[in-house]
Amino acid sequence: MTNKKVLLIDPPGTAKVYSTSKIKAATPVVPSISLATLAGALLKEGYKDVQILDLNISKNSDRDIQRVMDTYKPNFVGITFVTPLFASACEICEKIKKDHPDVIVLGGGVHSTTLPKETLEKSKFDLVVIGEGEETIIELVTGKNWSEIKGIAYKKDGKVFINPPRPLIENLDDLPLPAWHLYDIDKYFSSYLNSRKNPVGPIETSRGCTFGCCFCSKVIFGRSFRAKSAQRVIDELERMLKLGFREIHIWDDNFSTDMERAKLICDLIIKKGLKFPWNIFNGLR
Repeated sequence: MTNKKVLLIDPPGTAKVYSTSKIKAATPVVPSISLATLAGALLKEGYKDVQILDLNISKNSDRDIQRVMDTYKPNFVGITFVTPLFASACEICEKIKKDHPDVIVLGGGVHSTTLPKETLEKSKFDLVVIGEGEETIIELVTGKNWSEIKGIAYKKDGKVFINPPRPLIENLDDLPLPAWHLYDIDKYFSSYLNSRKNPVGPIETSRGCTFGCCFCSKVIFGRSFRAKSAQRVIDELERMLKLGFREIHIWDDNFSTDMERAKLICDLIIKKGLKFPWNIFNGLR
């Protein structure tokens, strides 16, 4: 089954929204960490034919989608999106299904997780992933019966079926390294208003936040704090720097939940002699 081809798409987001405004000067453009992690999970399981299409750096989204679909001919297409990008994701899905009706198109991300039934009813998606997707996408590509896969919702005979939730991944060190090599990272540029060097790479060292702020959604990672070990974080950092990232932004919900771990990561950065600008992109609590 490892001959299946998987295409992962990131719709045009903030770069497109602010393309004609003055705020464009401060809009960061970085590769998607979620798609890199999903691709890494597939590669680890032996699915060697995986591609990522980031439409945030595309000058003509329609042309690039058609080109990749016609030349690559994937069996599965996964599209990640938040609520403001739902309409864009639906358009991409509809174009793909129109020209390639046999391709299975799945949605993922916060919007799909929050509103799986509505997402399927208002789109051409075959199914959506609910919650963390690294284990789910493997079962989907392997060909497991959809009714037996936890953490998805799907359409069948005009009806929407929502399966039981998938438990959260307990040990984040078990996750494969993100497949950053699938990106052309030299095409990414972030404003010097929020970075010092380019290209900037995002890193995830933990998942979840123990707090319950009313403005924040916890539907994917929950309120339990799960962290990668300090050594695992350093392994990821070293690989990112070797691949060409020159600045690192930590995208955790709350990097400082475990201060001893945070200090150990800093100590290891110094011990390893790693020199690069970095920041806690979501701030410190």
